[in-house]
Amino acid sequence: MSYPERYLKYLELSEDQIPIIMNQLSPSTKEQMIEIMKQEDFPGSSDFKTLGLMFNLIYYSNAKKVLEIGSRIGFSGLTILDALSKSPGTGKKLLVTIDPLKKLHDKAKSFFDNAGFSTNYKLITNTSESFEAQTESKKYAPYDVLYIDSLHSYNQIRQELKIYFPLLKKGGFLFCHDSSEFSTKFDKENNGGIRRGLMELIDSEPIDSLFLEQDSGWSITGTFLGIKK
Repeated sequence: MSYPERYLKYLELSEDQIPIIMNQLSPSTKEQMIEIMKQEDFPGSSDFKTLGLMFNLIYYSNAKKVLEIGSRIGFSGLTILDALSKSPGTGKKLLVTIDPLKKLHDKAKSFFDNAGFSTNYKLITNTSESFEAQTESKKYAPYDVLYIDSLHSYNQIRQELKIYFPLLKKGGFLFCHDSSEFSTKFDKENNGGIRRGLMELIDSEPIDSLFLEQDSGWSITGTFLGIKK
């Protein structure tokens, strides 16, 4: 069974077995997320637990602006946009999302527009460390939420945290996918991966932090949640 098929299996489950996050989404968003799960570029997208946690914290914190690094084809972006649309926060709701691959961004744009969010996102098609990405993302700072799910190397996350953590407002949420000890093996340079970069952030910046791990009922790949002080 392929990776997308494993995710699509939930469509065969009874209503009370479908991941809770899918029942929180607007019908148009849910429809587009199902379409995304059929795509060959779907593997590597965020898991339901991470998306569910992010959705609810965006909603209950009245968030208005989210910065995402690692768009892929818009699976997590759709969840973020849906949460922002429902958030009681007033003013312009905006997702700024960065990814270097135009092919993936073209797909994400189509899914975002089809779900009804054509005026609520900004796609930055470039590497996260590029001048363009830094300049464009700063235009909309500060952000209520920063979500990083890009490459899995220590060198990459260290650079992204150095650039983008300052754009997160005080009291804002930082999410990072693939933060477990298990996920350090995804670092092709074998330098400690996402986890090492986050541990260094905790030691150097004002942040309350929580590593969600498999032994606490989370996924094996892990999710990091931080609140900037």
